Amino acid sequence: MLFNYQRLSIENTKLEADLLASAKTEADRKLIAELKELDEQFDIIAGEKVIPLRQLQQEEAAVLAGGSQQIVDSIRAIDKVSQAAAGHTQTVSAATEEQSASMEEIAAASAALAKMAQELQNAIQRFRL
Repeated sequence: MLFNYQRLSIENTKLEADLLASAKTEADRKLIAELKELDEQFDIIAGEKVIPLRQLQQEEAAVLAGGSQQIVDSIRAIDKVSQAAAGHTQTVSAATEEQSASMEEIAAASAALAKMAQELQNAIQRFRL
């Protein structure tokens, strides 16, 4: 939060008027005039610093907002990739199940073929005797 230099300037102006009214000598009035000049110079310097500081805060807010949007966009992109990966994982899982079922069928067919081969071998043995 920025310091309210405008409020301070108004308060200083009131204080300067009170001091000037209570000044009894020319030296007092001269000192008050020098203080007033210093206060005006301070107001100029403070004003020059406050405006760029406010601009800097606005620029930083814009950068943060842009950075936040980039984060949101990145999270959305990650979500899309995650959903696609989940879909591909389901496809791979289904294909693996199909392959497993096919392997079981091949194993059963191989066992049946081995049994038939043994039976054929036994039948051929009868003819040789």
